[in-house]
Amino acid sequence: MNVKTWLKQNKDIKKANIVLATVLKRDPAWLVTHEDYEIDVKEQVKADAGVKNLREGMPMGYVMGAVEFYGNLLRITRDVLIPRPETELVVDLALEAVKKIDSKFLKILDIGTGSGCIAISLAKKLPKARVYATDISPEALDLAMFNAKFNQAPVRFLPPTDLMRDFNPHRGYDVVVANLPYVNREWEWIDEKSLDYEPEIALYAEDEGLELIKELIDQIAERKIDKYLVLEADPCQHQNIINYAEEKAIKHLKTSGFGMLFGIKE
Repeated sequence: MNVKTWLKQNKDIKKANIVLATVLKRDPAWLVTHEDYEIDVKEQVKADAGVKNLREGMPMGYVMGAVEFYGNLLRITRDVLIPRPETELVVDLALEAVKKIDSKFLKILDIGTGSGCIAISLAKKLPKARVYATDISPEALDLAMFNAKFNQAPVRFLPPTDLMRDFNPHRGYDVVVANLPYVNREWEWIDEKSLDYEPEIALYAEDEGLELIKELIDQIAERKIDKYLVLEADPCQHQNIINYAEEKAIKHLKTSGFGMLFGIKE
């Protein structure tokens, strides 16, 4: 079967051309000028499987096994969330916080690193900074380590931990970044079919999605040694988070998309 015939059979599937191009290890544009290229049996089986997964609702990131985030190519498995474009604004807020810091030994901590997308992006943008990352999931940490090595990002990975519970109470960070589970199961607009493919531990939280975010704010407030905090949450949750943080003397500085920047110790 050639490229033209295979694409015609799958014309009802959005991005089927991307699936085939990935299987063939070509750019999608290459398919346009190589419609007569004969696909061998193994290639066809892989491409058919990818299209089948798309038909069943599997997100493209899992079908392809990789996504691009902040200019970096990341391997993705079902042990982690697929990085969303809105999380790139969280990286931007962290970089904005860095500009406020006068330090030659900048220390950044990424909690709940998942695929490593935030930590890797910051390490690439700030090669002189010491970027640390951790996650409660050992499988997620293994994947993040792979992605950091692949992208030549000098991230320092810490053992699996539940937020900052096991951290040295006397060691502070200039910027703490966290994209924690914040999805409320009661939201009517969530795409449950798509989210079923993603790890629940990285998606959902109790207390209307705010349980872990509040817990992290509590831990940081008790430490009193970190400088800035960057969080991601749904915009419908922002005001509740801001109110909770300010009750703990953590000042809201800026909101951008899904991201929020707070000053802990200015």
